[in-house]
Amino acid sequence: MRFLTKEESIKWCNNQGITLSSRSLPEMQKPDVEIVTFPFPNYLKFVALSKVLSKSALQGEECLLWVSDFSVWPSSENLPLYYKLRNSYTDFDLLIQRPGHLFAKHEIEDLTNFLHLGLLFGWDCYLISDLDKTRVFISNDEMIDLCTIDSECLQIIKSQFITNAPAA
Repeated sequence: MRFLTKEESIKWCNNQGITLSSRSLPEMQKPDVEIVTFPFPNYLKFVALSKVLSKSALQGEECLLWVSDFSVWPSSENLPLYYKLRNSYTDFDLLIQRPGHLFAKHEIEDLTNFLHLGLLFGWDCYLISDLDKTRVFISNDEMIDLCTIDSECLQIIKSQFITNAPAA
């Protein structure tokens, strides 16, 4: 895993053909792909949700988890825990210095862990696959936008994480 600056995250997105907004953050909408928006599940399901999203995002060679906003809800954060995990990768920069987290295909468990923390801490995070099959935006407002062509992921999300959702 590598940690990227905002500029490096922008460059990675550009190299993958990901359109960026006027705020230089990934656009969620893809042509002809529906965005599914749903509220956070119970926190007891955060690990399971993180696993489903990680599997969908890491179908190619790598994916980017970009923390675009944090410390919105400081009482929900555990920054010492985050930095202990980050330091275990021999990276000692601050989150604000390197908000991008680039995961290789074999690092799915690592992605799951960082994604789990993002959910727990109430951070705004973008999860973007290199094949552009899956785009996720996790909002500090406890909402998730999912734009994916991964039918298995969509079916699991609708059946396990969205109350009263029609089957895919």
